[in-house]
Amino acid sequence: MSYTSERALEVANKKAVKASFVGGKNEKAPPTEYRGEFASKTEAGPPAKFDWKERSIAICDAVEKRGYNPGDFGCIEDLKTVGENFSWRGYSKMVCSRISTLYDTGAPEACGCPPPTWPGWRL
Repeated sequence: MSYTSERALEVANKKAVKASFVGGKNEKAPPTEYRGEFASKTEAGPPAKFDWKERSIAICDAVEKRGYNPGDFGCIEDLKTVGENFSWRGYSKMVCSRISTLYDTGAPEACGCPPPTWPGWRL
């Protein structure tokens, strides 16, 4: 046997009326497919692609802007001299490892190098 009090019925009825009251009119809200900003930003899309050539150029430019000689760190002056199968990731890692030998321990990060333990070095 179950019993519902009059007060519980009142509260339930008021909630039903509030749910159907939209914009000053007594009607239901139209259905929508929009799930909010979070959902739109977290939807799966194509995987991100990292451009190692662009990053290595930026790293060597940053080395020069900090007052160092880019050649001392293995930066290539003429990028047209490299072959089609040149490993830009390996090149970047080599340049970054040479930058890390400086006394300034913040130099690699300041020049745009990822940390040595970054998983992207192995991908």
